Amino acid sequence: MKTEIRKAALARRRALTIDERRTFSAQIAEKLFAAREYKNAKHIMCYASYNCEVETEKICERILADKKTLYLPRCISDNEMVCCRVDSLSE
Repeated sequence: MKTEIRKAALARRRALTIDERRTFSAQIAEKLFAAREYKNAKHIMCYASYNCEVETEKICERILADKKTLYLPRCISDNEMVCCRVDSLSE
């Protein structure tokens, strides 16, 4: 059942137009930045968007602009991931 739900969600995301994805991404970012948890956080883990995922580049830029510490995952093998501090998106 979990696999079917994931497949259905991925199919819906892939069906979105670029404009729809940008609109939804902006709405998600707006809700994130309005959240008490975001405002109170000093360290935030995000991810670098890939393919048809929520666009996170602007979110990451804002995290850094807000002087919060940004962490992104980095895959170091097929089954291992580490958490990396990011001070600039140009890294």
